[in-house]
Amino acid sequence: MKRLIAPAVAIFGAGATLVTCQLLSGIDELAFTGTSSPDAGTGGDAGGDSGPSGGAGGAVGGAGGQGGTLSCPGGQGPTMVALPDGFCIDSTEVTVADYVVFTESGAGSTLATPECQGAVVEPTTYLKWPPADPALWGQPVVGIGWCAAAAYCAWANKSLCGTLGKIHGSFGAPDDYAESQWYAACAGDAGLEYPYGNGYDAGACNGADLDAGLLDAGALATCRGPTTAVFDLSGNVGEWEDACNAYVGLGDDCLVRGGSFTTTDAHHLMCAGHRAAKRGKDDDATVGFRCCSP
Repeated sequence: MKRLIAPAVAIFGAGATLVTCQLLSGIDELAFTGTSSPDAGTGGDAGGDSGPSGGAGGAVGGAGGQGGTLSCPGGQGPTMVALPDGFCIDSTEVTVADYVVFTESGAGSTLATPECQGAVVEPTTYLKWPPADPALWGQPVVGIGWCAAAAYCAWANKSLCGTLGKIHGSFGAPDDYAESQWYAACAGDAGLEYPYGNGYDAGACNGADLDAGLLDAGALATCRGPTTAVFDLSGNVGEWEDACNAYVGLGDDCLVRGGSFTTTDAHHLMCAGHRAAKRGKDDDATVGFRCCSP
């Protein structure tokens, strides 16, 4: 297995591209291509790496906002959506196909920070990596720790979602717009309880009630953010957030957001839903991630 080596500095190639997203009033439809956690308080492993087959998510959504432009990094991973809050977020969770490009590039050994020394880059919950089954490649990548998620985002010229304008997010403010990019994208300006509204809808997103197993990223058009083309912020897989109680080592606690396809309690599928997991926990087949920028 490839391991992260610390300390080191992230280096981005001169060929990195930027995608400019125009922020409009109302909803601007953006087509995208390409390519949550178990209930709060639990940190146990989950089974299997397989799920229903099917094409990669191809839903269409939009970004709403007031005037101006915001440049979102492009070229690696899911297409980003510019939010009126002043940042960009991946439209879906990072997929197996996205993550294969990262591991095959060999970049993971140069993107770690000191608290991530010894962390594993390659996912641990698949029979082999990259997976031989093409049906898995559109699904969110799982079985990786916080450090691998952060390394991927840095490699893609993005960052693990945290707090806009700060180096790291706040461990103690998961439902604060100013402290959590992830929450702001999920709840929107209206402060919704779920990305699709204020009442729980068992069929809107991929929680345990849907009984669908792990689905391709973005497969459910009903599971989108309040006014944006951002999908699966509730259910499917939990998502690492750059919000930890310390930045010392792999034993630090970091937040996992949004619930997963195994989550039975609707409360943990809410935008404010979260749990803590050890930074170095890399064997959970229900946890993935997405990136933000800046």
